[in-house]
Amino acid sequence: MKLNDDIWIFGNKYLSKNDKNFISHLRTIPLFTYRTGFNCIYPTELDSDVGWGCMIRSGQMMAAHCLIQCILDDDWRLDDNIEETNHINILKKFNDNADCTYSIHNICTVASYMGVPIGSWFSPTITSLSLELINNEEDNSSLNIIVFQDGIIEKDKIVKSTDLNKKTLILLPIMFGLNNISDKYINVLLKLFEFKLFTGIVGGKPNTSMYFVGKSDRNLLYLDPHNVKFYKNKSCYKENITGKINFLPVNDLDPSMVLGFLVKSSDDIDVLYEYVNKCFNNIDFPICFGSKKNIENIEFHKKEGDWELISQ
Repeated sequence: MKLNDDIWIFGNKYLSKNDKNFISHLRTIPLFTYRTGFNCIYPTELDSDVGWGCMIRSGQMMAAHCLIQCILDDDWRLDDNIEETNHINILKKFNDNADCTYSIHNICTVASYMGVPIGSWFSPTITSLSLELINNEEDNSSLNIIVFQDGIIEKDKIVKSTDLNKKTLILLPIMFGLNNISDKYINVLLKLFEFKLFTGIVGGKPNTSMYFVGKSDRNLLYLDPHNVKFYKNKSCYKENITGKINFLPVNDLDPSMVLGFLVKSSDDIDVLYEYVNKCFNNIDFPICFGSKKNIENIEFHKKEGDWELISQ
């Protein structure tokens, strides 16, 4: 891959892929891939996620990256020993073992309660909801995850979370079309990687998911979970970092995806609010700040076979 244009990763700009700061930044983003040989996911005999687990692995990468950011804050340029210690403590939570909070075992179990058979390919919405339910059951988590399924970011929910001194990962499973993404949306999606509160995209192509972490011109940069590795019962720092980056032309991106934003403080809420209003509203981007209306306060009447809103 040749990257001759500026590279953006989560609001940080680099002049080339050989920039040592770019490589250092990339090393802070965990890479999770297909695994084989782990303990079977109860009550099945599945001991591998090859062929069906890429959406789960992509979601794990985003969640792990945000947990790391909760510890490192904005100072991610740390020496290797400190960096490795912080990473290992978090990576343990994602090990392929039912005792680990964010394991594929627990994610699949939670999804099965929502009607998704274990061993099935996950949708962006199921991935988001599974991570939300698992994360928010952990009392000591430094991160709160909130999923907004309809593109409406409810400010009150985020404020409540930050008031509890927790960072908040906002997940937005969303569709930008049926088969292709409109050009007006593509330009905004590319611009998102210049925004420091943005934590990337989980998605890719039909039944093929990656974790998109940056852009260069009209290419999206991603970490690829499709390599197969044998399961080890111990988290290995070096196995979960990479200096390799892949790219996908943005026009090839499937319109079904998850967008993530990490809010660390009340100031960040205001920054996100301003960003959404400034960049999204003028092109009818399907994300906004607001609140769900109480259906009991809305009256309808029927006119010529159609329902018409008459008062609120």
